[in-house]
Amino acid sequence: MKTIEPLYFNKIIHLAKLDDYLSRFFEQNNLPDEIYPNIYLAILETSKFLIMNITNEEDFKPIKLEVFFDNGILFSNISTNLLSELRMSFQLNKSDDESIMLIKNLCSSCQIKDNDTLQLTFAIDKLINEFEQIKDDEMQIYKKLKK
Repeated sequence: MKTIEPLYFNKIIHLAKLDDYLSRFFEQNNLPDEIYPNIYLAILETSKFLIMNITNEEDFKPIKLEVFFDNGILFSNISTNLLSELRMSFQLNKSDDESIMLIKNLCSSCQIKDNDTLQLTFAIDKLINEFEQIKDDEMQIYKKLKK
């Protein structure tokens, strides 16, 4: 299992560190650049959603982000002491919230662990295959247009 030190943040402005953090993780684990945008966007949207929807700011401690890679799966654990306030939003299969729909579409799974951690998982091979399929489709369109 390959991991990197946790990243802590409690304001949206602190999320500027996320790009550097994930870039270092991708580099350490030799992950392909093509899948970076999906993973970055899912983690960014989840983090923003948590920060913007915490209602009890006095008790709010910084959010902790941990990412690790094991057996072809990238895990992103986003922990906060006030996750229980938002539990229902992430458990609903058909949420109207655009952020939650986007998050669930970008990752392989999204589940709450230990009442304080939201775990996003990304099947790397699946993401690579989807990216390759898009490239193949675009090439076919290009060839048709060129004729």
